[in-house]
Amino acid sequence: MPSTFVDFWEMIWQERSNIIVVITNMVEDGRRKCDQYWPSSSNTPQTHGSYQVGLVNEVSNTHFVHRILSLRIAKCVPPTERRVHQLHFKGWPDHGVPDTVFPLLTFMHYAAEIHSTGPIVVHCSAGVGRSGSYILVDSMRRHLISFRKLNIMGHLVHMRRQREKLVQTVVSRWLLCSFASKHKREH
Repeated sequence: MPSTFVDFWEMIWQERSNIIVVITNMVEDGRRKCDQYWPSSSNTPQTHGSYQVGLVNEVSNTHFVHRILSLRIAKCVPPTERRVHQLHFKGWPDHGVPDTVFPLLTFMHYAAEIHSTGPIVVHCSAGVGRSGSYILVDSMRRHLISFRKLNIMGHLVHMRRQREKLVQTVVSRWLLCSFASKHKREH
């Protein structure tokens, strides 16, 4: 929704977020799922209220796109610019699952390697299915690295207290089981 772009970029600036994780495609099954809030080319920056967004670089592979965006306040003196990494995972269909869990886990590891200056912003089309599952799996991945143990249901219950309806489908539960199975074999 283009009417929310100013608020979105204001949130990114205010919270000092420099990583945006996108887990939806713009159009899926012929339906618009997300409006493009970033420029398509480096020659055409976008202005949203006081914020100017430019495309610095875009690298694409089979499963995801890594965009580096510049974000600045258009009338700020002296000019202040921040770099924002937008990581766009392409292989997770709405109301479905990725073909395998490995590209998603690789994507999560890739995202974790980028230094974060603020909260990581994660979005899909609705905000509870794919993005909720991503947040939960990433949180469990970080917990496993720190504590070497995993309690999926305990983690889910804890996070549902903060984010209602998180992991609402059997599809999302499949992802969690795949994650747990892979990490149980590794540890």
